Amino acid sequence: MTGSTFDDHLQAKAGNDTLNGGAGNDTLNGGAGNDTLNGGEGNDILNGSNGKDTLNGGAGNDTLVGGNSKDTLNGGAGNDTLNGGEGNDILNGSDGKDTLNGGAGNDTLNGGNSKDTLNGGAGNDTLDGGEGNDILNGSNGKDTLNGGAGNDTLVGGNSKDTLNGGAGNDTLNGGEGNDILNGSDGKDTLNGGAGNDTLNGGNSKDTLNGGAGNDTLNGGEGNDILNGSNGKDTLNGGAGSDTLVGGNSKDTLDGGEGSDTLNGGEGNDELRGGLGNDLLTGGHGVDTFFLAFGEGTDTITDFGEAQDEIVLVGGITFNDLYFSGNDIIFNNQILATLTGVNTNTLSASDFSVI
Repeated sequence: MTGSTFDDHLQAKAGNDTLNGGAGNDTLNGGAGNDTLNGGEGNDILNGSNGKDTLNGGAGNDTLVGGNSKDTLNGGAGNDTLNGGEGNDILNGSDGKDTLNGGAGNDTLNGGNSKDTLNGGAGNDTLDGGEGNDILNGSNGKDTLNGGAGNDTLVGGNSKDTLNGGAGNDTLNGGEGNDILNGSDGKDTLNGGAGNDTLNGGNSKDTLNGGAGNDTLNGGEGNDILNGSNGKDTLNGGAGSDTLVGGNSKDTLDGGEGSDTLNGGEGNDELRGGLGNDLLTGGHGVDTFFLAFGEGTDTITDFGEAQDEIVLVGGITFNDLYFSGNDIIFNNQILATLTGVNTNTLSASDFSVI
């Protein structure tokens, strides 16, 4: 069935039909059967209804509605709106600023070349933003969100989601559930939200916020900022001069390479500066500081004798140490400087060995 150059209304019957709108602002209704609807030029409305339908918007700002089964919706050129409906649908925005709504089912949404908005809906969905500064919302289900190129915003939703920022300066919000957030390239901001989340910064200067739950934060390369917040968190700075803040519970902080700043916050925390001359602050609680030969000279700002502990790594023992003023020395290297502490008053009970 083929329309005219005017604004046509085409209604299919039962069976596997093909409707061609042609030019004009057309309305195409598939009906029962596995139908193919081609909008053509103009701002068209395509309704698949029942059956496994294929909807092609063509040129113009089109509205495509899949229906009750497994449908394929292709927006084409223009700023299109694609609604998958029920079933495991495939939605392709293509050119233009498109809005893709997966609906019920395990859907696949591909934004395309411009600034798109992708909403997964119910089900375990896969969302790919493509090029442009996209907004991706996973909503319900175990979703996978891929930002692609551009400065994207990714929101996981209510379940265990995987968010991949891709290229660009992206913002990733895990939401509820035990999520995995990967910033990748660009200066990214990762917010874990509720749940026991894993946050991986990537290649640039990233900001990682764990949120509620027992989270693992990996800064990667670049001068990163890692905030554990609530829960028993593990913070790994990686390469670069990083800032690590544990938060409200018993946290483990490892600066990695670079001259890092570590603050345990509240709770009984474990702090290791790693390579570089690091600044370590335990905060409230009974804290443990790890020192190793060859990793640089660390400054411990708030060591409490008979409360906090220093762990010697790599076979060093208390009898191997030399104390001078505020410094702890091994093999002619200052392992650490303890602010406000005369190290000559330290005893073996302040140390342990691994």
